[in-house]
Amino acid sequence: MSRTASKARVRRRYQRGVTLVELMVAMLLALLLITAALAMVLATSRTSGTFDALARTQEAGRLALVMMERDLRMAGYRGCAFGAVNSLLDPAGSGWSEAVYDFNEPYFGWSESDVAAIPSGTLPAAFHTRYARGDVLVVKNAAVPLGVGLGADITADSDVAELDTAIDVPVGSLVLVSDCGGGGDLFQVTTDDLSPSDRLERNASLPGITPGNLDPALHVFSRLYPAVSTELMQAQSNVYYVGFQESADGDLTATSSLRRIRMGERVGGAAPDDELLEGIYDMRVQYGVDLSGNGSADDYRRADALAAEDWAQVVSLRLSVLAYGGEGTDEAVNDDAYAVPFDETIWDFSGGEVEPDPHGDPGELRFVPPDRRVYRFFSTTVAVRNRVG
Repeated sequence: MSRTASKARVRRRYQRGVTLVELMVAMLLALLLITAALAMVLATSRTSGTFDALARTQEAGRLALVMMERDLRMAGYRGCAFGAVNSLLDPAGSGWSEAVYDFNEPYFGWSESDVAAIPSGTLPAAFHTRYARGDVLVVKNAAVPLGVGLGADITADSDVAELDTAIDVPVGSLVLVSDCGGGGDLFQVTTDDLSPSDRLERNASLPGITPGNLDPALHVFSRLYPAVSTELMQAQSNVYYVGFQESADGDLTATSSLRRIRMGERVGGAAPDDELLEGIYDMRVQYGVDLSGNGSADDYRRADALAAEDWAQVVSLRLSVLAYGGEGTDEAVNDDAYAVPFDETIWDFSGGEVEPDPHGDPGELRFVPPDRRVYRFFSTTVAVRNRVG
């Protein structure tokens, strides 16, 4: 055999390719490698999504507490006024409620079980449409200076406060007048002039303004307010609750947020109802009651466990929120169970299953999420101004 023929047979032997078994083995190895790579990519994506959801949850929970805590620390603030506030608001007016307009008590609240029984007109109608779940908290103060002085003394029978500078104060705003020598007088602005105006009227009534003022001819200011030493503060009554978000077309979605109604202000004739922060699922409030008179809380109770006389004994508030992040559906249930930091009187969520925790302390509960979102609890305790010993 020639050398040329021998080389040709060798080349044909090396060029004949792979067998079927070799091909199947190669395909299997390639499939395993691809599966491993996809699993790694999927795991990385899930981990990244979980960390992102956790970060958003942490941010939402902490920011929600910071927003409300700041307002709570100012609850009861009245500038230089001290002593009782004389209210010139009309207690028989539409929408009047001590819970909202009694500024001698710096806060009030409704437990979740009492929300449906809030009298009609106490809060804007939109509240009952947007409300999702949880407790409702009312925080009152007079912490915003109007930034102007009086242009003339306010006599006892005055129905108007003359200002030294024209300013923009929306009709329906609440104003506290004080001479820094005691309490003060609270009235609602009914000035119908175009803003800015150099006068704050307190007419007995004005269409669309609630609750309105008492008749100035029959109900006078508690004292003479001299122009040189009188302070004018805007009073605010802020209502915090968890409500559903609105879509671009105005429809309510299944996503809930922390919301605030500014009852001491008016925009377009209505109290503003602002969405403060998305990602809040629930909110609970406990009130620390001083039973011994030593200036510290002896017991924390829900609003529905407080009698009318107990509110004056509240020296601190324990504020808790349940925040969430990430995507979720009702069909995809989160397998995690989160330990509830308080007993069943605090965290009895209507939105998810609550069951005893066999690994927790007696009375402790677990919250089982209704979807695949990440949930976390956040809580803080705030002392009430001038009541903690």
